[in-house]
Amino acid sequence: MQRLVGMDSGNTVNALKKELSWLELLFSSPLPKQTKSSMLWQHRTWVYDKLSYLLSADYKQAELVIDIQKELDLVIRASELHPRNYYAWSYARRLSYLSLTDEEFKAVLKKVFQTCRLHASDISCWSFLAFLLTNSALTPSTTTQFYLNQILDYVEIVGTGHESIWSAVRLIVVYQVKVLGSFDGYDLVVGKLNGKSGVERIEAWLSRIHNAEHA
Repeated sequence: MQRLVGMDSGNTVNALKKELSWLELLFSSPLPKQTKSSMLWQHRTWVYDKLSYLLSADYKQAELVIDIQKELDLVIRASELHPRNYYAWSYARRLSYLSLTDEEFKAVLKKVFQTCRLHASDISCWSFLAFLLTNSALTPSTTTQFYLNQILDYVEIVGTGHESIWSAVRLIVVYQVKVLGSFDGYDLVVGKLNGKSGVERIEAWLSRIHNAEHA
C-alpha cells in the first residue's frame, strides 16, 4: 500500500478503515476468486495489525477495534458464497485468539455450530468448530462434551455419510483422550451410535485409541 507512505497517523487510520470496507465488499461478492483469495484474507489481517499498531502501543487495548461478531459474519458469508473456504476459516482462527468474554465466546461457538449444521459436508467449517472445541485455553471441557453430544444428535438426523463431521468428531475425541485423559467422548460416541450403519469404522478407530492408551 504505497499510498500510505507519507501520510500522518490520522489519515493513515482513515485510509485503513476504508480498506477494510473495500475488503468487506469483495468478500460479499459471488465471485469465487475474491471470496476465496488467500491474498485478500491475509491483506485483511495485515490491515488490522497495522490499524491496531497505530491506535495503541498496548495490543490488548488495540484489540477492541475488532468487532468479532461482525468479522465472523463476514467469514460465514464468504463460506456460503464459496463452500469449503479454507482461507476464510483460517482467518477466523486468528480471530479466536483475541480477548473475548465468556458470553462472546459462547455466541461465537453457537453461531459456528449453527453454520456447520447448515453445511454438513463443509470440512473447513467443521474443522474450525473442532479447533475451537479442542483448545483448552478457549473452551472448558464441559462445553466440549456438550457440543460433541450436539454433533452426535445431528449425525442421527443427517446420517453417518459425512466425512467432514467424522473428521471433527475424531479431533475432539483424540483431544479428550490424549490431552484431557478422558474417555467420555469415546463412551458417548459408541453408546449413542452403536450398531448404526457406517459407524463400525468409527467404533474400530475409537477402540484403537482406547486400547493404545491402556496398553
